[in-house]
Amino acid sequence: MKKPVYQKRLESTIPIYFFFLCDSSVTLGDDVEKYGISSIERINRVVPRVIKKIGGLLEGQSKFKGFIRVLTSSENPEWQNLDNIRPDLYVWKIMHAVGQANLGAAFTRLAKALRLREDRGLMRKDGPIPVLILVLGSVPDDDWECGLEQINAQYWGEYAIRFAVTFGSCDHEVMARFLDMNDNQLHFLSIDQIDELPSQILMVLEKRYIHSGEM
Repeated sequence: MKKPVYQKRLESTIPIYFFFLCDSSVTLGDDVEKYGISSIERINRVVPRVIKKIGGLLEGQSKFKGFIRVLTSSENPEWQNLDNIRPDLYVWKIMHAVGQANLGAAFTRLAKALRLREDRGLMRKDGPIPVLILVLGSVPDDDWECGLEQINAQYWGEYAIRFAVTFGSCDHEVMARFLDMNDNQLHFLSIDQIDELPSQILMVLEKRYIHSGEM
């Protein structure tokens, strides 16, 4: 695997962008899980809990500092926040299950954020490091492959750490293709395992950027 151009910065900690892409299509409101709640209700319970847990893990160490952005995937994908918020301070906005599962459109919006600053994006080649977390419980209605190609075409689309969380009637081919970049193939969890996500993310970050010396 090629190493990214990641130069050691003056800060004592390495900045991380956590991008959560959460399915909020209409089928998630109709799909009642074994817990007696709809899938969208479960997302509204477990994802903010995981974000807070990520914040707690980062608070307990000095190697990384993180910022959260959350993107919905439905009829009209939109960012839940456009500022850089620490995970421990993030205030979750309730998601509603509406419209088609336009995952391709959501991928396109994420790809725009992953552009380098000189291409009117958020990122620089020397960081922050993006961690992409796809939470999917439906089958996309639009051209998700085109959107995914746009993510993969970005500099940080190639080097980003990726995780996938599946539930409901998730399209597993989408998950496999999303993770099919570098060494992300094992970063696959069911929603019942989502509480393991923060520690897995931190373990991957430490392995890649601390122990391997990719700085």
